[in-house]
Amino acid sequence: MHAAPVCRRAVAVLATPVLSTALWAGDAWIGTWKLNHAKSDAYAKIPKSQILTFAAQGNALKTTEHITNAEGVAYSVHWTASYDGKDYPVTGSRAGAELVWVRRVDAQTFEGAVKKKDGTVVGIYKVVVSPDGKFLTMYSQPGPPAPDKPPRVRFFDRQ
Repeated sequence: MHAAPVCRRAVAVLATPVLSTALWAGDAWIGTWKLNHAKSDAYAKIPKSQILTFAAQGNALKTTEHITNAEGVAYSVHWTASYDGKDYPVTGSRAGAELVWVRRVDAQTFEGAVKKKDGTVVGIYKVVVSPDGKFLTMYSQPGPPAPDKPPRVRFFDRQ
């Protein structure tokens, strides 16, 4: 059984109104983004630093995350996935993620989930870029989807 339908329902819980804009010819998240601590939720495990880099690779999204976690351990997470809701491999995750799926919602938004090879959901997320393209907001929920878990919110500035 493919876990994506369960995750898609859970992602709907995280949904926020999104304005799309005709100013972007491609996906607005392509580029490099730096975590903005001052605007982000101050939950216990927020990374000390996080740099996201999204690049188009054909019809797929190539992603690199450089993270220094709350304990000061630096590591990188890598994945490349098409926007088709199918599973693709993840390398470098310290949260147990081995697979990722993504789906483009519009030119400003994509959503997805990370999971273990056995299908256990490690987390779900939604990425939204501001209409002016200067800010990226990541709504995430660790563990399996649950409506009683509020999303964690991280804000990133375009570099």
